[in-house]
Amino acid sequence: MNRTTQQRLTLAVTVTFGFALIEALGGWFAGSLALLADASHMVTDGAALALALFAAWLANRPASPRFSYGWGRAELLTALVNAATMLVIVAGIVWEAWQRWRNPTPIDGPLVVGVAVIGLAVNGLVVWLLGGHAHSHAHSHDHDHDPGHDHSHAPEHQHEPESARKTDHEPEHSAALGEANLNLKGALLHVIGDLLGSVAAILSGIVVWATGWTPIDPLLSLLIAALVAHASLRLLKEALTRLLDGVPPTVALTTLGQSLAETPNVREIHDLHVWSLSGERFALTAHVTVETLTAWPETLAQLEAKARSAGIHHTTFQPERDPCAADATRNTCVTQSYRTETAQK
Repeated sequence: MNRTTQQRLTLAVTVTFGFALIEALGGWFAGSLALLADASHMVTDGAALALALFAAWLANRPASPRFSYGWGRAELLTALVNAATMLVIVAGIVWEAWQRWRNPTPIDGPLVVGVAVIGLAVNGLVVWLLGGHAHSHAHSHDHDHDPGHDHSHAPEHQHEPESARKTDHEPEHSAALGEANLNLKGALLHVIGDLLGSVAAILSGIVVWATGWTPIDPLLSLLIAALVAHASLRLLKEALTRLLDGVPPTVALTTLGQSLAETPNVREIHDLHVWSLSGERFALTAHVTVETLTAWPETLAQLEAKARSAGIHHTTFQPERDPCAADATRNTCVTQSYRTETAQK
């Protein structure tokens, strides 16, 4: 993580926590649950950003004999903690909204609107900061070797052309933040949800100011809770999936497997596995049945290029000799060839 990225995230954390305090005080004095709910959500935003910053720092620590893959999964654990915490807060907001619905309290409409407008501006600033970080991060990841990635796929690989080695470090210019890093994706979802929460608080204040109808406050608070719960459940599901070595949602395993199997000199791809090393780094292993081992360096370069196009930069391909390659009739190879096309289905 470069200095500019650290500064952006640090500023976003400071701004978010600072305004959460202001908004909580405003909601307390105005008696607005919508503002208090929005302030609570901003606290989760600040915590998410702070944890994202810490986890990113931890993920950049080098691999060790004990942690041979490095500390990348700290980002996935952070995403899981953020999701669980948000769900607890949602439960609290729903409970308080129910209490306010049963026992309405006076609300200072003008104060609610004033504080929420400022909150909307602050949330917009944080989204802009994270948006700039997303651009920087998407264009800079994977410039360094993944921990433990030594390219030792086969003895022949040491003779791989220099140009093929360099492409292993090309940035993925098309990667968006949500696709690149689950940790930061969760933080950005928090902030966008909070921005919508600020809009809800403004609407609540205007309605109370103009009509005196206070039930709008708990109703909009429930809307905020629904937004937070939706983002939390999505984040929780993806974090759990990836912590359990599930295939990252941005990787279509069947499509990738078929693409690899269509590489020249490849007869079959089997035992194909893709999983997450961190919030943005993926790993792949596969056994590759080839027609001839003499062409393996060129075949390997093509396989790695296809993996990189899918956002996977840590790869291990194990070559295997096709036992049917010397069979003139090829009759014994029909089943194997068919399996090449269907093994990933």
